[in-house]
Formats: sequence, C-alpha cells, structure tokens
Amino acid sequence: MSKIKIFFDTNVLVYAHDETASYHLESALLLKMAVERQIK
Repeated sequence: MSKIKIFFDTNVLVYAHDETASYHLESALLLKMAVERQIK
C-alpha cells in the first residue's frame, strides 16, 4: 500500500478544533475523513 499525503491549511485545523467557529462542522468532517482514509 502506498502512502498518501494530505495537506490541510492551518485554518482548517483550527476550525476543526474550535467548536464555535463558523466552519467547524465542515472542517471537522474533512479531518475525520482524512484520518479514516475516506478521501485522497
């Protein structure tokens, strides 16, 4: 299996962590999908 690299802008990581951020849900979902290898 080859490794896949995924790069996130730091804003996505901050939004995923900050539950009060306007983009929290979208960012958290993207991060979750990346960890579960559902996106490339």
